[in-house]
Amino acid sequence: MIPFTPVNMWPLAAQDLKCANEIVTSYFEHRKVLGQAPSTFSLLTEGMNAQRIWYDPAIGGDGGGKNVFEEIQDWLEDNCGNFLDTNSLLTDDETEFVYFTRATWQAAAGLNVSEVPYESYRRKVNLSDPWSYGKFRIGDIRGPWCFEDLQNGLKALKWTKVGDGYTRAQESSKTLNWYGWPPRHDNFVATFEALPWDSVGSNYGGYHAIGGERNDLGPPFYWSMGAERVRSQWTLTLPTIPRKVDVYFFITAHSTTPFFDFDGTHFKENKWNLAYSDNETSDAVITMPMYGNTNTCPTMPMNESGSITAQERYSQAVLKWQFSYGEE
Repeated sequence: MIPFTPVNMWPLAAQDLKCANEIVTSYFEHRKVLGQAPSTFSLLTEGMNAQRIWYDPAIGGDGGGKNVFEEIQDWLEDNCGNFLDTNSLLTDDETEFVYFTRATWQAAAGLNVSEVPYESYRRKVNLSDPWSYGKFRIGDIRGPWCFEDLQNGLKALKWTKVGDGYTRAQESSKTLNWYGWPPRHDNFVATFEALPWDSVGSNYGGYHAIGGERNDLGPPFYWSMGAERVRSQWTLTLPTIPRKVDVYFFITAHSTTPFFDFDGTHFKENKWNLAYSDNETSDAVITMPMYGNTNTCPTMPMNESGSITAQERYSQAVLKWQFSYGEE
């Protein structure tokens, strides 16, 4: 990702084809990451430029003032709510992801904050006029602010999220339960850790560990110990635009079993937690790392039990897009 060329540095000012196409390219990529159909417009070519395409159908306009830049104005306001708020990814209690509203996107992009639809953008009819706000109008001055607002609006929209685009690449589990007398704690742990992973998996489809031990000394003598682990990995199919991926788990205890962090993850219960980050890639299909891939037996002190669970439906991937133009 490289920054947009500042409008005051466009070699040909508002007539600059290459720099105007930075905006159009970014817009096309933003549509793509939302899975939307391509725009009916194309990149600007010689003979059309940032000023002259407004109305002439022969060079990309619709004869009524609608052009690719006005389409971008419409699209930004209509679609900003599909992108995560990069200033406040999670709610204060870390239980929900936060998407932009029109107002928070306008503020993040440095645009006009208004509840009136399509008043994000600066307008002038005469240079001496105070700012008014709205979409491009016939007779407006096509000043540098027109393109600055589009640049700023696009570069504020950087992150999306998927939670239902997973294909389970691999899932496996191991489970062991022993009962009887006398206690055989060490043997149990060694046996569990030597168990092969069962490729059939379980109902969790995510990260899961549960364990407990009980010793009743009154007659009849009775001892029990149980442990289970689930490990999983997924593949994601995404648009071929560079992106980084952060995977979040919503961590809970299992049923009525108390919460316990067996693996020292520092995950917090009943909150979204960052599980891992993947390197930047533009590959269409990526396979995430195997999570929970440890053989260590989840054990608890005598007469206690614990669990930690992140089921597949509580796993979300935050996609940090690296568009051709914009900013980190």
